[in-house]
Amino acid sequence: MSKYLCVGLAKQITVEVKDEKMAKKVELDFFEKVERSLYNVQYETEKNKNVLYIIFNLKDDMIAKYAMDLFIEQHEKYIKSYYSNDAIEYYKNIKNKDKKEILNLINTENNPYIYNFRLGWFGFDASYLFKESVYAYITEFLTFHCSEKTYMEVYSTFFRYMRNVLVNSTDNPLKTALAVSL
Repeated sequence: MSKYLCVGLAKQITVEVKDEKMAKKVELDFFEKVERSLYNVQYETEKNKNVLYIIFNLKDDMIAKYAMDLFIEQHEKYIKSYYSNDAIEYYKNIKNKDKKEILNLINTENNPYIYNFRLGWFGFDASYLFKESVYAYITEFLTFHCSEKTYMEVYSTFFRYMRNVLVNSTDNPLKTALAVSL
């Protein structure tokens, strides 16, 4: 099956767990890799099912304050694609707006050339972030770069490597919210 390989900020990560004990373990594991100050955590139970979800939501204040700088930096230093100049201008324009406008643009715009926002449940696997064997998905994804269609069957180790490269490439406070997904 082919998908797009994307990098960006994991705005929301949803993890399916068996029970609260497992949820606490998954939460601790997550915050060993990701700055605790970046995400709010909530637990939700699916009605009529014995399924518990732990949901990590990237804080709006952090997105509004740092996301555009991070996206600009990645395009200037590393991506350097055909669309990077347009993307840099686009992000600079957003950066100069107030928090409410920034969040509104992030949540409503979707430029197919800049790949700025993706929603999805099944498309963005994030299980590589966890030691436990869990179903974990980036359910809201602020992407700053996506590939052409990609064919990959085994990718956990590759994604862990790519995420580590991304995290270590910047000093931006949002760096541990960076994710890679297919």
